[in-house]
Amino acid sequence: MDKIVEQLKKYKTFALFCHISPDADTIGSCQALKIALTKMGKVADIYCDDNVGEKEKFMFDNIIVGQAVSKEYDMFVALDCGAFRLLGQYASIFQNKKNTIQIDHHAKSQKIGNYCYVNPKSSSCSLIIFDLINKLGIKIDKNMAYYLYCGILGDTAGFRHNNTEPYSFEVAYKLTSLGIDYVDINYRLFKKKNTNYLLYIKEVLKNYKVVDNKFAYSIVRYKQYKKIGKYKNSILIYELLTGGECDIFVNITEKEKGKFDISFRSEFNDVGQIARQLGGGGHRCASGAVYYGSLKNLIKQLKAIIK
Repeated sequence: MDKIVEQLKKYKTFALFCHISPDADTIGSCQALKIALTKMGKVADIYCDDNVGEKEKFMFDNIIVGQAVSKEYDMFVALDCGAFRLLGQYASIFQNKKNTIQIDHHAKSQKIGNYCYVNPKSSSCSLIIFDLINKLGIKIDKNMAYYLYCGILGDTAGFRHNNTEPYSFEVAYKLTSLGIDYVDINYRLFKKKNTNYLLYIKEVLKNYKVVDNKFAYSIVRYKQYKKIGKYKNSILIYELLTGGECDIFVNITEKEKGKFDISFRSEFNDVGQIARQLGGGGHRCASGAVYYGSLKNLIKQLKAIIK
């Protein structure tokens, strides 16, 4: 991390990048680091090649969405991103430029930056950014604390995932001590629901199936997805995983004709290795992949993989 600290202190302008299908961790990491760099007298912009889900909209201020990078920066920084493909159109920047930084916490993370710091033992990228900001000598203020807490809370599922180590609680205590409204954050990320969300849940439950008591899955087809709107799969995982017949739950959403977004969740099994067999990745207890083809073939592959 020391070399990354040197680069952040040395240069003036920075482009920060969220991963596609942005969650609270990648957004919170980018927002907090941008505030810190601004306090240092630097200039920082945040880019994302994807729109945000309903639950994270409250965090998505001042982010450049889907636009090409039209100006030059001293450094390009990818946060919470473990593969080129997760940068969308911005992948070519990290493939072709040397002035790149990667900060991540995913196991099996692909090296995509010239300067890399990856800590798979960290519950979230936001936890790493907390340490990074302190190493930069910047005092964490209430605004930074707000975004960092969102990221930690999001990636630990409200401190419920088994990736939640004692340090997560220690940092959460320090952040909440700065006066952030942690009750409101919890409500926005996990409890707030609107009519379309409930319709989405209805669609998921309607198509809920169990395969040989090995895993459960549900499907939202393109027609329903387009009608109801975009919701991150992880929002509804907990209702279906907790107390269910199986420890592995797979949520499949057809976001385009023949393109399926897959989310895997488990409390005790390694679903990261399942996602990697389908070209995806993620954590032991939470991972994802994108599949192109027919639904029939996808289900067939899942049955072959999850034995």
